[in-house]
Amino acid sequence: MIFIGGLFTALGGSLGGNITKSNEKREKMDTSNTTYSNTWFVDELGWLGRGSKLRDGLESFYKKTGVQPLVYLAEYKSDYDFKNYDYMYAKAEALYDELFGSDEGHLLFVYFACKNDYPSLMDGKAFYICGKQTEVVMDENAKSILESSYDYYYNGDASISVEEMLAKIFTRAGKEIMKGPIRIRYVVIIIVSVVGAIVVISLLFKWWKARKAQKNKEAEDLERILSKPLETFGKSDVDDLKDKYKD
Repeated sequence: MIFIGGLFTALGGSLGGNITKSNEKREKMDTSNTTYSNTWFVDELGWLGRGSKLRDGLESFYKKTGVQPLVYLAEYKSDYDFKNYDYMYAKAEALYDELFGSDEGHLLFVYFACKNDYPSLMDGKAFYICGKQTEVVMDENAKSILESSYDYYYNGDASISVEEMLAKIFTRAGKEIMKGPIRIRYVVIIIVSVVGAIVVISLLFKWWKARKAQKNKEAEDLERILSKPLETFGKSDVDDLKDKYKD
């Protein structure tokens, strides 16, 4: 079994920080060679409740990427050595083997709880492990998107539950991974459209302004004429005005 994965550091982030953008258009992973699992999460800590929101988030990731994730919250054990990355990563790999055997089409998110851990603390260590088959989707950029999504929500709104946080992580990561970059031609089309709209609006405004000025001038001319005493006009002028403005 060959794995790709890493450690979620979740250090120094904050809500509003950057989530890595996708740098290529990806195709959904072919799931014909992997086994669908009815298990979406394992909660040894009792932090997830019924987990319906989390399941929705994981299913969203799966439907977009073709990679089925499983979240595992592992209770604290006395042999955990959080200062030894290789040791803890090996535990995560062993857990993947235990859960999926030779099936390389899954993504395992595992959180190893620290001693006396609780939801608002979450001071343990989180790892993700991907089977080799998922590499068609979970390349370096995709992994960075997943990691930055974790960092964003882990360090974000402290009022949401662990379940909601994890659901948001996978929902957002799935969307970003499969979104693809904004192509230059689309940027050009957007710019041209915006410039065109500005030009049209500008021309309409100039036309409206000229039209309004003309109407104001006509109104002023009429008011000036009507305000003059009839005696200032010749008889023929008076007759002409009478004919012009009579009903």
